[in-house]
Amino acid sequence: LGQITARLRADGRIEFGFNPVEGERIVPRARFFPTTARVDHWLTSSIIDVPLPWAAPESTPAPGHTPAEADGDAETDREALVALYHATGGPAWRNDANWLSDEPLRRWYGVATDPGGRVVRLELSSNDLSGELPAELGQLSELQWLRMSYNQLSGGIPAELGRLSNLVELDLSWNELSGRIPGALGQLSSLEELDLSDNGLSGAIPAGLGQLLSLEELDLSDNDLSGAIPPALDRLSSLVRLHLSNNDLEGTIPPALARLSSLVDLRLSGNELSGDIPAALGQLSELELLYLSRNELTGSIPPALGRLSSLRELYLASNALSGCVPESLRNVEWNDFSRLGLPFCGAIPDLVVDAPTVSESAPAAGARFTLRATVRNQGTARSDSTKLRYYRSADPAITAADTELGNDFVLRLEAAASGAESITLTAPSTAGTHYYGACVEAVPGESDTTNNCSVAVAITVAGPPAPDLVVDAPTVSESAPAAGARFTLRATVRNQGKGRSDSAKLRYYRSVDPTITTADAELADDFVFRLRASASGAESVILTAPSTAGTYYLGACVEAVPGESDATNNCSAAVAITVGAAPAPDLVVDAPTVSERAPAAGARFRLNATVRNQGTGRSDSTTLRYFRSTDAVISTGDTELADDYVFRLGAAASGDEWVTLTAPATAGTYYYGACVDAVSDEQDTTNNCSAAVAITVGAAPAPDLVVDAPMVSESAPAAGARFTLRATV
Repeated sequence: LGQITARLRADGRIEFGFNPVEGERIVPRARFFPTTARVDHWLTSSIIDVPLPWAAPESTPAPGHTPAEADGDAETDREALVALYHATGGPAWRNDANWLSDEPLRRWYGVATDPGGRVVRLELSSNDLSGELPAELGQLSELQWLRMSYNQLSGGIPAELGRLSNLVELDLSWNELSGRIPGALGQLSSLEELDLSDNGLSGAIPAGLGQLLSLEELDLSDNDLSGAIPPALDRLSSLVRLHLSNNDLEGTIPPALARLSSLVDLRLSGNELSGDIPAALGQLSELELLYLSRNELTGSIPPALGRLSSLRELYLASNALSGCVPESLRNVEWNDFSRLGLPFCGAIPDLVVDAPTVSESAPAAGARFTLRATVRNQGTARSDSTKLRYYRSADPAITAADTELGNDFVLRLEAAASGAESITLTAPSTAGTHYYGACVEAVPGESDTTNNCSVAVAITVAGPPAPDLVVDAPTVSESAPAAGARFTLRATVRNQGKGRSDSAKLRYYRSVDPTITTADAELADDFVFRLRASASGAESVILTAPSTAGTYYLGACVEAVPGESDATNNCSAAVAITVGAAPAPDLVVDAPTVSERAPAAGARFRLNATVRNQGTGRSDSTTLRYFRSTDAVISTGDTELADDYVFRLGAAASGDEWVTLTAPATAGTYYYGACVDAVSDEQDTTNNCSAAVAITVGAAPAPDLVVDAPMVSESAPAAGARFTLRATV
């Protein structure tokens, strides 16, 4: 009928009034303020005192300008957008660039304005809006496009959107809106597209939508709408698409919809519509898509639908239709006639050939196999006898232009009957994929002669058995050989193909990485005899480890043989060896000993020394040198006293040597030791001298003569008598 309006007066009061549909236009700035005042009833043009939280005095319009209440302005638009932001969870939007800022509205994300700064486009689809749409959107009086699909908007559609007289497109699809569709939307005289699909809207479709004479697209599908389809929709002469599918609409399909002469797409599926399909729909000469499935329609399919020359899609299944499908609908490209369980009107045969089969999908060249095909009459009348022709094709499309291989006689077939046929063929001598099928010759009166050829069945003809040589993962007798050591590399050549191989060469390689190729360093080769399919041959070679320590990769590649099916797999994986340092000698002299640690000056004593090879390799023969030092450190700079010949020593072997020396003539402490001359490749030449052994030399022997007390033979001889005097020295 109309709308209640509320206007804020300059004196702080609100003026309520009633605007009929055809009456005064609702002013853009009309709004409802929060109030605790109770309004018991409404009277046209009544003045009611209502206390307000705040009341800003209205500014006086500039001379020559219409007040904002009458036409709105950019500031009014800004207030409406601010209300939208707060009502729909603006801070959580996917993109809220510049919203609530002082930037011009045209720089707010999703907003477009005219040269005067008025909002003309609001595009916030897929932007995570949630909550309810505010009534303030009705203030955007210059708005032409409002798109908010694919969000989480809830609640009802504000009736205030009916004020947007310039609106061309309104898209609120794919949200969670509920409640009724406001009848006020019928006032959107400029509207060309209205999409409220995929929500939870309920109630009847407002008849007022029939006033949208500029409307081209109306989509109310996938809601909970009920009631009948309003006949008033027949006034939408510009309508191109009408989608009402998947609701709870009931009643009959209004024949008046036939007046929608521009209609291209009509979708009413998934409702509770009943009665007959109106024959008048056959007047929709532009109609291309007609969806009426999943309803409760009864009666027969109107032959008048056959006059829809542009019809490409027709879906009628899941109803209670009876009779037959008009022959004039047979050529509709997309349909669900097969689910109707109804024959085409008139008795006409239609022969097809089901997908053929073969007894062997991978025959050998020249082998025999059987091709089987079934001819089926999917028409409504008996067919005459005819011929089935078998073909071989170079591609998967079977036509009568392909190579014909033979034919079979096909007897008459009743409607829905079939006949199985077969032929024995010889596989081509050329290896590869070949396609086979069959075509049945058309019979008189056949409804469709474009479907008389089957799909193709493919066979893969193998070539003559081919060898395929590979080299299994090699092994080594020693994974950590010493530098220069000998070890064995073993490799097995295997023929994993289906044919015998010629003899070939196996080449051994050393690589710097784990991938063995023929570009690596070749070390040796072996002759490989012919190998039957699945046979193998073990080969080996003795190699010398590199002289430099490190990790090396070894493997083998077998040369390709004639006719080999795959020559890219002829190299083995790698086996790694870790080469240690080469065995080397390391000569040392153990702590020496002496036969006398305190000889007298000039005395003879023996110095003993043991030369020991503590390295990992045999040493050459060398010389052991004996030294006397003035300190406890023996070096080759000390006084050399003598030398000995030292024979070769194996690792861990030793040799005992000795020399007889004379103690110095001067008393004191002296140090003796030995140094062995370095040998070739010795690991360490800084440890070739022994520790020192000390001797202490005493003073040399000297004479000291004394005469013991003498004796006489006669202590009292006579004068002149002889006696003997004895003395001991």
